[in-house]
Amino acid sequence: MLLIKYMLIVLLVLCTKLSTSQVTDSLFLGSFLKDTTQINKPDSIIFYNWNDLNNTWDIEWKEDITYNENELKQAETNYILKNGQWEASHKTEFYYTARLLDRREFSWWDDYEMEWVLKDKLSYKYDTNEHIIQLLDSKWSGLQKIWVNDSLSVFNYNNNQLITSSYVSFWSTYTNDWEYLTETSYGYFSGNNLRKLTSIWDYSYLSWIPQQLDTLVYGDNHELLEQKHMIINSAHTSWLNDWKKTFLYYGNGLIQDEEFLDWDEIRQEWVEISKISYHYDANWNLTLKTVFYFDWDLLVWNYQYQTINEFSTTNKIMGTTYSYWNYGKWNPLYHYAYFYPDYIGIDTEELTYSLQVYPNPAKEVLYIQFQNNTKSITFLNLYDATGRMVYKQSLNNLNSEYKIPLPNLKSGLYFLVLEADKEIITRKISIVN
Repeated sequence: MLLIKYMLIVLLVLCTKLSTSQVTDSLFLGSFLKDTTQINKPDSIIFYNWNDLNNTWDIEWKEDITYNENELKQAETNYILKNGQWEASHKTEFYYTARLLDRREFSWWDDYEMEWVLKDKLSYKYDTNEHIIQLLDSKWSGLQKIWVNDSLSVFNYNNNQLITSSYVSFWSTYTNDWEYLTETSYGYFSGNNLRKLTSIWDYSYLSWIPQQLDTLVYGDNHELLEQKHMIINSAHTSWLNDWKKTFLYYGNGLIQDEEFLDWDEIRQEWVEISKISYHYDANWNLTLKTVFYFDWDLLVWNYQYQTINEFSTTNKIMGTTYSYWNYGKWNPLYHYAYFYPDYIGIDTEELTYSLQVYPNPAKEVLYIQFQNNTKSITFLNLYDATGRMVYKQSLNNLNSEYKIPLPNLKSGLYFLVLEADKEIITRKISIVN
């Protein structure tokens, strides 16, 4: 049981640690909302789940984001839609010293007590070069009303500001002290990380026991071309191939393809498992990410998942739709719609999708005009700020312009949802009556 606890802590802390490491472990492109603290990013996001029974998008949750006077992210608050009403779920609050993140506190909403309850806290310490040198994970003790140590990550750097080692420890209630869990060491050449060795502390021999080894290969422009992952054999005498990734890039350095391979012990060779292809628009915004898996029966690559990002002409991401391949077609799974502090209305100069919503603010009537529309709009829905649907219309034969009557709607913020060929387009509008 103790070993299981060790491994769970390793997984938890390493997931957090990877975001602070200067070593490229994966070229994952996504989750821009979580990776930014800037004001020009969304102030809210709405999540839709595809309903296969009704062939419609259902709102499930939303996240509101606030920023401080320094344009740094201050809080992320999540709500779940239940019975037509938004109910608080959880939130993350950000605290800074100057512009450096000092800590993040996570809370859950208690429906019984009707108050926020603290759960977790991540505290950061930096060196003079503003590199993270310590990351402390604490849990809130509701009985004692204090923060209790859980895990600790410590990072070391060389004179070139490159991370050389990191250590993960867990807090022992038996010794009332920190106890080693894992160590990761990094080796470099010409500024490129060539190896990453992960070891586990052995309390029987009081020494580090190597467990995993990653070797990395780079191109002439310092782009990562290959990452090979190996594990130690049972006798701890040699390294065994486990998996590897290979990377291909466009001329500007953005990733084009990422391929995953596993080591086949029987055939003693690398075999293809899956790959990801990335496509961008003229402004190099990631517009399409497609995941394939290799069919060893037919020896062909088959579609598996697809991510489509919709951007405005000012390079703001407006929507993200995830789909899976089944029976020869893409089937929608879920969708994210993004909204911005300075973005209320819609016009044709702002959007890549050719539609215009006017007037904005609207009063008594709202017009939607489609220009050079090639998509088949099937549903038009209007939601108020609580997530309650206030208007729904099926659009089988869509003309170039559609009118929505608004005489009975209260003044406030509303969300217009268009469903087109199983894709979803969501816009934020203001109504004044």
